[in-house]
Amino acid sequence: MRRQQLNAAGILARTVVFALAAAIACAGGCRKAPEGGTPTTQPGHPGYDKDIADAWTVAQAFCEAWKAKDLAVARSVISSRLLERHNEDAFASTIVGPRNRVHKGFELTGGRKLSDGRVAFDLLLRFDYRGGLSDRPEKEESEIVLVNESGAWRVDGFPIRRVGLGV
Repeated sequence: MRRQQLNAAGILARTVVFALAAAIACAGGCRKAPEGGTPTTQPGHPGYDKDIADAWTVAQAFCEAWKAKDLAVARSVISSRLLERHNEDAFASTIVGPRNRVHKGFELTGGRKLSDGRVAFDLLLRFDYRGGLSDRPEKEESEIVLVNESGAWRVDGFPIRRVGLGV
């Protein structure tokens, strides 16, 4: 349990450092993203949207937990509706994955508000399959959706695998 807490603290610290680095990079003045692009995270800028910036921070933390295969941190930022739609085993299998799958990284882009008040980002997951005849890198394009539950942004949509598929 202590190790999970330390790992969770490490992921949160990396997320905060990354967010600070993004803010510092924009300190000189960010330009508004082109139509369909990712808005700036600089408060006061015409392209700034607090909901998108706050949701992005949670999406980033969740994806860092996916990359580290840290089920406890991932579970701490999901919506109640996500677990209602997918059973616990399917969720755990998606975060931890099979032993031969190494979660290599992710990209979050294109923050946008949906009509129901949720926020969506384009998501690219990168992973390697190890073993067998050869190692192979793979990627999956999808999206991650967040919802504001009682004042806190939570992951409400993520590509969840059915248990037993091995992917």
